[in-house]
Amino acid sequence: MNKKISPFLLAIAIFFCVSGCGQKPEAVRRFSMLNFDGYKLPGRIEQAKEMGFKDCKSGYDSFECARTGDSTFMGVKTLRATLRLEYKDYFLDDGSYKTDLSPDQRAPEKLTYESISFLLPETQYDARCVAKKKVDSWDKPIECRKDDAGTDYLKYKLSEGGWLVRDSKMHRYYFKEDQLVTIHIDRDGRTVNIKQISQKERDLAVQSIKQKISDIQARQAARDDVLKKLKD
Repeated sequence: MNKKISPFLLAIAIFFCVSGCGQKPEAVRRFSMLNFDGYKLPGRIEQAKEMGFKDCKSGYDSFECARTGDSTFMGVKTLRATLRLEYKDYFLDDGSYKTDLSPDQRAPEKLTYESISFLLPETQYDARCVAKKKVDSWDKPIECRKDDAGTDYLKYKLSEGGWLVRDSKMHRYYFKEDQLVTIHIDRDGRTVNIKQISQKERDLAVQSIKQKISDIQARQAARDDVLKKLKD
């Protein structure tokens, strides 16, 4: 006994065939290694060694490597620079959590690192200069710093360089329109991480930050307008 296919089911079948048949799967996006302030992101063992990250210790399925000798980041003195080599594909640009490679795929050439971390000292200030130039009790003018070190000086350089900042639960994330890198200052105020991001992630972050700034400026302008009218 022949059964007729309803027009509704036939339409659904045609829709899925037209939308899915013959389409090629989306190409896997991968990061190209970039050089930011002399640091290559992401990278493999070869890049880690080239940058001087040779003091390595093995951990559970990873290797933490510290840079030998003095390090700076964006002209700011640091106490330490480290990276973590893992059996993960950090060149994969899909926004997903990267899982470990299976044991049969693990080889030294498969190790990659995603980010580089820096430990910064606290910025030291000249007490007499601060007392003379500060505006309020907590103010520490950056021109009163004793040297080019510390997180305060890095924040100053980022602000002067046009980087936009997004605060989230005492963490600070910096983005810039012409850079495919994010700079993260941890809540401890001393640990700084850098890693490569996709153009999409950067553009969304920049757009969100600019919109927030615009909203704040609009609210302030409205308040100023009310105060002006109250004085007139």
